[in-house]
Order: sequence, then structure tokens, then C-alpha cells
Amino acid sequence: MKRMYLCAAALIFSGFMFAQTNNKSDVNQNGNSNDASVTQQKLNNDSKIDQDGNSNRGVARMFSSDNRTRTIQDGNNNNAVTEITALPGSGGAGDNRAFVTQEGNENKGIVDIAGSMNQVDWLQDGNRNNIPSTFADGPKVDIEGVGNRAVVEQIGNDNEMNMGLYGDDNQARSFSTGNENRSITRVFGDNNFTRIDQDGHRNNTVVEVAGLGSSDYNDARVTQDGNDNSALGDIAGDHNDVDIEQLGNRNNALDDFLPGDGATIVGDWNRIDIFQDGNDNEGYSFAAGNDNRSFTDQLGNDNYSFVTQGKRDMSGVVTDHSFNSRSFVTQHGNSNTNNVLQVGSNQLSTVVQMGNGNTSAVSQTSNN
Repeated sequence: MKRMYLCAAALIFSGFMFAQTNNKSDVNQNGNSNDASVTQQKLNNDSKIDQDGNSNRGVARMFSSDNRTRTIQDGNNNNAVTEITALPGSGGAGDNRAFVTQEGNENKGIVDIAGSMNQVDWLQDGNRNNIPSTFADGPKVDIEGVGNRAVVEQIGNDNEMNMGLYGDDNQARSFSTGNENRSITRVFGDNNFTRIDQDGHRNNTVVEVAGLGSSDYNDARVTQDGNDNSALGDIAGDHNDVDIEQLGNRNNALDDFLPGDGATIVGDWNRIDIFQDGNDNEGYSFAAGNDNRSFTDQLGNDNYSFVTQGKRDMSGVVTDHSFNSRSFVTQHGNSNTNNVLQVGSNQLSTVVQMGNGNTSAVSQTSNN
């Protein structure tokens, strides 16, 4: 095994600290089981790790601001670690950029960011790549701070992605092309934006927006193009927006690998939009709180929609009520089914069905 460790750090001389800035490191390794580690402190540094082969490990760490790092791995069973944070008392890490590219199969990686205005771009091209793995526990794209941005793209089959955002005004985007891919995104904070795009069949995605109390003014968008896909949006907070779009057949805004169904919101002034274009799709929308809006639009045949705003338990006792909420369901096609349950006061339900053999049931009950 070849090992290489580079460190661009501060130097101490006669009681003075001379910061090393504008440094550049370039590591190239060709072969198997190589290990490269680059650590940069202070400002305006640039590092590149290029590994060609199998079972390689590349580690890039930045402990200040305005740094750039690139990790490129071509082969199988490679590991990539990128860490951006600040040294104690340094005032924070900001405006760093990290690029990670892995081409091959069964690659793994970790991105850990703590600071503000940092950016990560990650590309995995191959099969059975997984950011959540035994390589390390927890979210594998982990962002903590304000105004950070992460973009993950996976091309291939059986890939997994796990992303966590902790803070405000962060952006997370995930794009996957292939079959049987899995995506989990968790957001804790306010004014965050999450977008998940999956193109292929039998893909799963989960978006959770929550916090110690609640998370407000967040925007979560999920688009799945293919058949037999599933999506779950689970939101706790106010003024949040969830959009789920599924194009294909036998899709369901349901989850089959985490507890929960469809789009679930607990809070006030939230909005759920579910759009499904195809046949045999299922759309589920649950909201507990006030002034929430639910929109379901289904195009095709044999689709099923279920909307709940407020709820009672099995004995008929109100456990969650809803005030001044709105439900809008549109179904175009034949043999579609719709169910709406609203528990509370001043509710509105609008159902439009165009086609033959459709069924709709709306139940509105008070919270007394």
C-alpha cells in the first residue's frame, strides 16, 4: 500500500504565526490499495487527489475559507472523504468548494461540512454505489451551517444516497439515473430547499423536514420518472411546501422502507402537491394543523387518491383537528377512486373526475 500525506498548515516561528496561503497540492496514484490524505489550513488553498485503480482511499480536509478540493477516483471499491470545517477560534469555514468524482462500482464516500456558503458537487457513475454504508455511520452528505449547497448525481443501478442538512438557507439536490436507487434526505432548519430527481424504475425516495421544535419555510420537491417508484414526504413545521411528481405506472406516494405514507405534514399554512401521470398509481396526503392546502392531480386509469386533514382515533375521539384547510382533487381517466376525510371546522373539498366508472367519497366532520 502506498501512503501519501500532505499538510498545508500554519507555521510558528519566534512566537509569530505565518499563515500559508495560496498553496497547491496535486496527488496522482495509479494502482490498487493506495491511500492519500491532504489537509489544508488557512486561505486560498487548492488540492487535487487523482486515484486510478481499485480499493483506494482519498481524504481531503479543509480548515478555513476560500479553499478548493477535487477528488477523482476511477475504479471499484474506492472510498472518498471530504471534510470542511473550522479550527477552534478561527471564526468559521466559508466559501469552500469540494468536487468528488467516482467512476466504477461499489464506491463509497463521505462529505462533512460545517460553516457557511460552502459548496459540494458529487458524481458517482456505476452500480451499487452507496453513500450510506458500513464505511461510516450517519448521513454521508452532512451539512451544518448557513447558505451551503450540495449536489449529488448518481448514474447506475442499486445506488444509495443519504443527505442531512442542519441549519438555515441550505440547498440539497440529488439526481439519480437508473433502477432500484434509494434516496433519503433529512432537513433540520428554516428556508431550506431540497430537490430529488429519479429517472428509472423501482426507485425510492424519502424527504424528512423536522427539527427540535419545527422547521419552517422549507421547500421539498420530488420527481420520479418511471414505473413502480415510491416517495415519502414527512414535514413538521409551518409554511412548508411539498411537491411530489410521478410519471409512469404503479407509482405510489407511499414509502416501503421507512414508516409513513405519502406526504405527511404537521403544522400550519403548509401545502402538499401530488401529481401522477400513468395507471394504477396511488396518492396519499395527510395534514394535521390549520390553513393547510392539499392538491392531488392524477392522469390515467385505476388510480387511487386519499386525502386526510385532521383525524379521529378508532373510538371517534379527535386526536388532530384542522381549521380552514382546503383539499383539491382532480382525476382524469377511468375507474379512479378518491377519498377525502376532513376533521375540523371551515373545511373545503373540491373533487373533479373526468371519465367513466370513477368513485369519490368526501367525509367532513366537526371536532366536537
